[in-house]
Amino acid sequence: MTEGLALIISAPIIWLVGKKLNHNKKDEVYVNKETGEEVTIGPKHTFFFIPIQYWGLIWGILGILHLFLPL
Repeated sequence: MTEGLALIISAPIIWLVGKKLNHNKKDEVYVNKETGEEVTIGPKHTFFFIPIQYWGLIWGILGILHLFLPL
């Protein structure tokens, strides 16, 4: 039960940190001279290709499941 509460309590913190990290993007746009194609490069904070803020949602759902299901 305490593990579920810990997951639920930490979920909003993960969400806020992820939003802060991914919101302050300073994207740079480069143009390929040969093709004219634009490429945008900027910091992307992910874990297993999922943006950090969405891990807060996943964490919260896992916490709720852990509280109500016998895992």
